[in-house]
Amino acid sequence: MKANLEYKIRTLERAIADDPANAELLVELARCYYALEDPKSRLSQTLHTQNQKTHLHQSVRLLEKATNIDPYYSQASFELGITYSCLRDYENAIREWEKMTDTDGDLDLDGANRTRYQAIREAAASWKDYKEKREENIFKYYNLGVAAMILGGFDDARKAFEKVVSMNPNFEKCLYYLA
Repeated sequence: MKANLEYKIRTLERAIADDPANAELLVELARCYYALEDPKSRLSQTLHTQNQKTHLHQSVRLLEKATNIDPYYSQASFELGITYSCLRDYENAIREWEKMTDTDGDLDLDGANRTRYQAIREAAASWKDYKEKREENIFKYYNLGVAAMILGGFDDARKAFEKVVSMNPNFEKCLYYLA
């Protein structure tokens, strides 16, 4: 698989050399660099190896370039948010997901990523709404907890679920996640 990715990377790099303003090619190349990372380490709390950091940082550079070319390309914002979250840069991840909620572009996602996208989109929308209104809303914290859990931020998820339980001690889903 790694050989296929390396071939795809070389092919995409040649295509980008011919059309450097093609945001879709940049996103696809970023996905390839992201895929070079060991999937098990994405959710690990341990530090990434230097190669993995290099791949993730290369992915970030490409995705940032794609979002600069087309600020309304929601696929790039989604992928950039995921990559930032793998680097534990949650502030930038949330910023990208907030931008994603402002656009309604089509995303090229499989079933698992579609579920993750929906959770992230709900959480980002809740976070954005929370920042704007600063009101206590149990579902905002629940959505943030679910998104954090999906992305492997289990401590953040626990805090969000604990906040929900403090607001409603009978919220069964949160009690289940906290058990």
